Amino acid sequence: MVTTVDDKLKLFAKIIFEKIEKDSECKISELEKSYNEFLKNERQSLLKQSEIMINQTRKKAESKRNQIISKANIDKQHILLRKRKELFDRTVNDVRRMGLEFTKQPEYIDFLKKLIHNGLVGLDFDEVLIYFKPDDHKAYGDRIIEFIEQGKKPQMKVSILETEKDILGGCILENMDQTMRIDGSISSLIEDNKKLIGKILIDNL
Repeated sequence: MVTTVDDKLKLFAKIIFEKIEKDSECKISELEKSYNEFLKNERQSLLKQSEIMINQTRKKAESKRNQIISKANIDKQHILLRKRKELFDRTVNDVRRMGLEFTKQPEYIDFLKKLIHNGLVGLDFDEVLIYFKPDDHKAYGDRIIEFIEQGKKPQMKVSILETEKDILGGCILENMDQTMRIDGSISSLIEDNKKLIGKILIDNL
């Protein structure tokens, strides 16, 4: 059994009381006052320490919460950006497929005629190279020659070439020195309009 300070004080007071009652009362009073002051100080110290610990714990919890929220927001942004990129790439591929499909439609021949005419007007050289994809050259060779004859100037010499590049459709015109180029290929048109495709996607999300 633990002997408390009170028990010791009572025992001490009883002994002293038998000897010097008046002196003991004074000492007991001083001891009680000192003891109460000690308890008061200890209580206040513990309260301050508790407040400090609580504040530290709260700050740590808030910091951890903010870290979790921040990471979650960053992860969310990364996921969103990745999904947008996937959607954008898929849309561009869909547009490319549509462009390739367009080359099989009746309207494509008029589109090709316009490209050839505008290209020959824009590229004012005596010798011009025009590149077509092999399928177009085979399918529309006679019409291509017809369009070139209609669009070129009398002194202009035009060479028809096939390109190994994946231009999807349309044509590319260059001067003989290859210092000037007019790219009217469908793949180039899609590439030039990627920003517009991205903007339309974002506006519709």
